Amino acid sequence: MLVILSSNYKEYVKFPTLQIVFQRVFGRSILTIDGEEWAQRRRILNPAFASDKLKAMGAQMLVCIQEMLDDWERKVLETNAATGELELDMIKEFTKVSADVLSRTCFGSNFKEGKAVFEDQEGLIEAIYQDAVRYAIIPLYRFLPTARNRLCWKLQRRIHETLKTIIENRMHAVQKCQADSYGDDLLGRILAANGSSLGDGVVLTTQDIIDECRTFFFAGHETTASLLAWATMLMASNPEWQDRAREEVLEMRNDGYINAHSKLKILEMILLETLRLYPPITQLISRTRSPEYGTTDEASTEERKLNIPAGVRINVLCGVMHRDKKMWGDDVDEFQPERFANGISRACKGMHGFMAFGYGPHSCIGQTFAMLEAKLVLASMLQRFRFRLPETYQHAPRLYGTLRPQHGMPLLITPIHFSETDKWVTM
Repeated sequence: MLVILSSNYKEYVKFPTLQIVFQRVFGRSILTIDGEEWAQRRRILNPAFASDKLKAMGAQMLVCIQEMLDDWERKVLETNAATGELELDMIKEFTKVSADVLSRTCFGSNFKEGKAVFEDQEGLIEAIYQDAVRYAIIPLYRFLPTARNRLCWKLQRRIHETLKTIIENRMHAVQKCQADSYGDDLLGRILAANGSSLGDGVVLTTQDIIDECRTFFFAGHETTASLLAWATMLMASNPEWQDRAREEVLEMRNDGYINAHSKLKILEMILLETLRLYPPITQLISRTRSPEYGTTDEASTEERKLNIPAGVRINVLCGVMHRDKKMWGDDVDEFQPERFANGISRACKGMHGFMAFGYGPHSCIGQTFAMLEAKLVLASMLQRFRFRLPETYQHAPRLYGTLRPQHGMPLLITPIHFSETDKWVTM
């Protein structure tokens, strides 16, 4: 595994058949390209996700999160004022807030246009997912004028035109000195880095940037919503951990969650354990050894030597690895956040046992962004609401591109307020 994802990663490329399907959705983005083109693209994009850039993004995230929580309180008062309890489907709530967060952090002043793009992208992903097998096994299927393909073409044109307009307007504003920067959002930072020495002078085309925006939507939207839904389910099922996380949040609230997010250790342990048990992406993109580097790779492991022929499809099943007793122990199926008390490296036998964000040079570029968003959502939610599972909850994880609850994620939420001694009281 380490050979494929780390030490010899340059020799392994995306499996061609699947690459066609992914490029149908994301174009030629960092998720779907390989080799030197990928390396140059990664260098250009890395600064946009640097830790020092997250503070401004965190403020934008909190605007969206507080709007969601205010709406919850309003619904409780309007519909269940007597009981003070309201049932909500958290997968729907978190999907919406994740889209809002991405629209604000990616497009800033173009928030409304960005949100419309993300809604179209969601429809495109759904349509292509339903035909994924046909795309993979039927040559040229994507060119047939089926009803679903015509819908895909329509959505792709609309996405392309909207993003192209946003990008070109920003570039023209700077060129004509109508603006002193491309913007302080994710798109603005990518435009600023484009053509710089970071990418060895490589200039991304407008289409390249459009493809990256489409990829960020999937990577930061579906996955974060799934993570938050499973995390709240686990805290509702384990109220002692919900209480511990709330106590920690209250201790840090005067520091501001954006500044103190790295100190929220209990919340981080809960999120990491959630990612282990219910990773949004259960399988990394299949890879194969490129014939360019020879017909076989004689890779050595601690146990034996492996001969890996070129062209063979290699699946990295992180969902299976996360439940391997040899790596995690006999309590592998139990919710035990304390296993991450000393970090990921000491939580299991081998760093490669935890792959929620991938591994090696191709690991998720937005993992710090995703963890910040998840912490801010949960910290804000814990401060304002207590939550539990209804008796009608049906536990049925199912793969819909990401690992999502088949029957939704219903939670009963109750607003809370705090006394001067920082004890919570149900309203």
